[in-house]
Amino acid sequence: NDGTVVVKYKIPTRGLIGLRNDILTASRGTAILNTVFDSYGPWAGDMSTREQGSL
Repeated sequence: NDGTVVVKYKIPTRGLIGLRNDILTASRGTAILNTVFDSYGPWAGDMSTREQGSL
């Protein structure tokens, strides 16, 4: 085991906002993030938002 973890998610593109920064912060800069378009899907509801701050 080399300590590598592979995590796969299917999320809407709008859900990617801020995700790269969160993953890099959690992994202390060692993560690799790759995105691939899968398909168009039905509306999945509202995304959670921040009360204050910026994107």
